Amino acid sequence: MQNGPIWLDWSFDSNYLLAHRNSGHFLLDVSRTPISVKSLDLNSSSYRTPSWQPGTTKGTLLNVDGFGVTSMLIGDLSKENFVYEEFLNDIHSDATFSWSPDGSKIVFVSTRDGNREIYTMNADGTQQLRLTNDKHVDVWPGWSADGTKIIFSSNRHSIQGFSQTDVYVMNSDGSEVTRLTHGVLGDFQPAWSHEGSKKDILTQKDNSLEIYWMA
Repeated sequence: MQNGPIWLDWSFDSNYLLAHRNSGHFLLDVSRTPISVKSLDLNSSSYRTPSWQPGTTKGTLLNVDGFGVTSMLIGDLSKENFVYEEFLNDIHSDATFSWSPDGSKIVFVSTRDGNREIYTMNADGTQQLRLTNDKHVDVWPGWSADGTKIIFSSNRHSIQGFSQTDVYVMNSDGSEVTRLTHGVLGDFQPAWSHEGSKKDILTQKDNSLEIYWMA
């Protein structure tokens, strides 16, 4: 794969990686020696943020065109060809989605109500529900291992125009929001480990980005 920005997501059995890079979209079988790499041949670099649907062999990709229109693709990665169906196709910017552990729901970010807020929906795109409702930016949502909570980043506690991003957690219905970090520059892109014992956070310190774990 050629150089450039990369998005990765592990399958839940840790045997496969779904990847996007500037040069294309790939399925890596890391259980083999040597590792096998299969091109998904989507003929577009605008499909991003690959993700696995838990308990299945299906993967999803977001398509963002030059006008900010977003659609979601879902297809079976076990097939010889990546045949996919498209849903969540609207004029708004929908991004950074994450599957619930049981594969029944998706949490995602959308600008449909004016700014970046967090929403959930069923796996088929129905029952879209807004979870956050404030004037600040709420992004990078992810599920806890038991599906009862959602971790995310927000700048809702910025002071005097300084955009400070911290990590928060809330119930899966949007209630009981709790602040987890008090970073100086920014804590963002949080993720829960699959077994639920740890959270990893990308933190900006001085001019560098570092990854931290928290219980």
